[in-house]
Order: sequence, then structure tokens, then C-alpha cells
Amino acid sequence: MSKALTSTGIGEQDFIPARYPGIRTLRSSSTLHFTGAIAKNGSETENLTGLRTNKIKITRVTLFGSQALHYRILFFSKDTFTNTDLDLDKIIGEIDLDFSIYSILKSGNLRIFENYVSGGDTNYSLNLGSYVAQTFTTKVSQRISSISIWARRGYFGDPVPRAINISIRATDSNGKPTGNDLTSASMWDTNLNDPGGSYKELIFDGSSPTALTPINLVANTKYALLVTAAVDGSQSYMSVDGTDATYSGGQIYTSADGGSTWASVPTADALFKTQGDFWPYVVEIRGLDLPYEDLDGTKELHVMLVNLSPTSKLAGSSGAVVLEAAYQSED
Repeated sequence: MSKALTSTGIGEQDFIPARYPGIRTLRSSSTLHFTGAIAKNGSETENLTGLRTNKIKITRVTLFGSQALHYRILFFSKDTFTNTDLDLDKIIGEIDLDFSIYSILKSGNLRIFENYVSGGDTNYSLNLGSYVAQTFTTKVSQRISSISIWARRGYFGDPVPRAINISIRATDSNGKPTGNDLTSASMWDTNLNDPGGSYKELIFDGSSPTALTPINLVANTKYALLVTAAVDGSQSYMSVDGTDATYSGGQIYTSADGGSTWASVPTADALFKTQGDFWPYVVEIRGLDLPYEDLDGTKELHVMLVNLSPTSKLAGSSGAVVLEAAYQSED
């Protein structure tokens, strides 16, 4: 008989497994597992490798997600994911994890991921059709919801607002920006100081005139932050450390042809900051006593993720889900 469990609370994952002797964890990858779109009552299956033994006891399940959806997790004894033969091919257990009821949306409690605000001794003009790009490297998987640059206006007293645009792109094998924007936003330069005034932090987030759509970034990956202006004529300037830059995660690239070609400036770094959180939704169930056995003998956790929400789970990073299971070996 399968065991059905329903989440009744919220919480953060336990990062101190040493308190429980013999407890190990198995965690799925946001870029390899559960990456497809899942409609209502649809499902996706994964074989999570890395169990110490084929026979375990699951003691905790934590689900991290990018959407407020209602999921059901089913554990199968074989990778055929059927329940026709209860002796050989069965559901060992199922757990409901409902982000829309029990989880927390962790916005407003932002963590700084990348932060370089030293120097600022050089002006880079922002013009229509040209880009200033600062590459940066993620240390952990993260969800970015706020980006800051430091800038000032290039003219006095003009009340007409002009947009400054930012975006994030992937980088190629040479570290240069490539592909389409992964996310973007815009802000009016009327929020900045006029010439002669100090550079001011310009924050792009969900409240920007063109709001920044939060984006999930993968750990240990280089991305590019692109900055440009909606008008020509050096209307605004971006603050750059151009003489003694020390940011180790990237550098500046510039483009005068709309991003078709890029010039490397390895000695310079822009003043910038990225903020966000690891995951916006977290649900966890502790104190489980769920026996599990991999009858395939492959030391895998055979998992089916079912979407019970009327809203579809999105594909890719926009709908990313990570499952973490804590367990004890039973062999």
C-alpha cells in the first residue's frame, strides 16, 4: 500500500544534516531534471542517481520552485513508472507539496550575489545602438530580481525623460555576450543627478517603468549585463572602474554596432550589483519515515512530478523545480 502525505507547513531546508547521524541528501538539478512544461494533471519522470544503497528510508523532502503551483511527488520502485504489478512495479509513496498554500514567496528579502562598487573613476557614455557590457560569474544557482548600475545624466535641466535599458545575456566560449536577452528592463534617466553631481545608483526591478522579469541563473556560469540608452548623443554616463579594476568574475566589453561585434576591455569593470534569492517558493516536510527500495538495483530514486494546478508549469528556468530528499541507508 502506498503512503500518502500532505504538506501542512512551510520552512527552509535544513543545511546541517550532521545533527542526524547517517543522514544523506540527494538533490535534483534545475538544468537537467524536471525541465519541461507540464500542463494540469500532466507529469514528468526522472531517475535521480547518487543513492548510497538501493534500500533507504526517506526522512525529509524539500521542493524548491519558481511558480506557485500545486505538485504531487510519487516515488516508484522501478524506472518503468507504472503500478500494474504491485510486487514488482509499484508506487512506494506519494507526497503533495502545494506552493500556492503552504510556501512562502521570499521577495523583499534580497540577497546580494554580485557586488562591485569600487573605483568609479571613468565615464562610459550610453548611446542609442551601442552597448556597455559587464560580464559576471555566478557562484551559486540564483534567481535575480534586481540589478543596479551607477550612472548620471549628461545634460542640465532637461525635464524630458530618456530611457536607460539593461538586459542579461549568455556569453560565448570567449566570454563575450551572445544570443537574445534573457531578461530586460528600463528606467528613466530623470532619476539621476545632472552633470557635476555624484553618480547615483539606478535600480532596475519589478517596479521599473519596464519591469525586470526575475530570471534563474545557473551556478558557475558567466553571463553578461548589457547597458544602453534609448537616445543618442551621450545623454547619460555609466560609472566604471577603469584604472585599477579588481572584479575577478568578468570584465567590460563594448559594442558600437548594436551587439554584432564586441571589443574587450579587460582592465575595466562597471560598478554594478545583482540581487535576488535562491528560490521564491519553498515547501518542506520533515520527520518522514518512508521506506524506499530501488528494485532496478541502480541506486536511483525514481520520481514522478505531477502538476495538480490549473496553471501549466513553464519549461526551462522560468518553471524550474528542484527536489531534495534526505535519507538513511537501510542496507
